[in-house]
Amino acid sequence: MPAYSNNNSETKKICIADEELLISELMQYNLEQSGYNVSVYHSTSEAMDSDLSCFDLYIIDVMMEDKEGFELARYLKQNLETMYTPLIFCSSRNNEDDVIDGLDLGADDYILKPFAMKELVARVNSLMRRRNITLKNNGK
Repeated sequence: MPAYSNNNSETKKICIADEELLISELMQYNLEQSGYNVSVYHSTSEAMDSDLSCFDLYIIDVMMEDKEGFELARYLKQNLETMYTPLIFCSSRNNEDDVIDGLDLGADDYILKPFAMKELVARVNSLMRRRNITLKNNGK
């Protein structure tokens, strides 16, 4: 069992929207090693064209070539099926206004690149624990 497993009997699904191939592959690998099922999209449009309602958490890069990750977050937060699903922004845009904008859009966390993969997994595990408690308390 991985050192930082999600400790769930039911595999949780994570959506990564990041156009940087190496970073998205590293995130996918580390999250899968921790027991998550991960789907990767390399553009905002590609993600928006898929069924996003099946995911338990979203990790979105703010800066993508076709559309900003903020646009994808707005789309998710305006959709009844996805509006309460946890969202993490990851970005190299580290000015205070970008972080505040991301959190104001409904993100649960904002991680600055470069980041340690163990830290990403720990943050994901934390949000998943909180999501599980919320779902249990709501009878789902």
